[in-house]
Amino acid sequence: MTMTATDNLAIARKYLEALENGVEGGTLADFFTKDVVQEEYPNRLSPIGAHRDLKALLDSAKKGKKVLRAQKFDVVN
Repeated sequence: MTMTATDNLAIARKYLEALENGVEGGTLADFFTKDVVQEEYPNRLSPIGAHRDLKALLDSAKKGKKVLRAQKFDVVN
């Protein structure tokens, strides 16, 4: 099956909605392949940035829930 731009946008919106709802574990993992690599640029929560595999990404999401009260994403384009 070929993915369309509309399919990709729908997946991206579902991912952002999942983050807003604070999902973690397997539900969050469903958005990634097992060999995912996340490159996080330096920011206030991770001053030197980070390089994460799937396990580290899921662990970080769980820890983030203890730091962030909420996450909100607006798709503008």
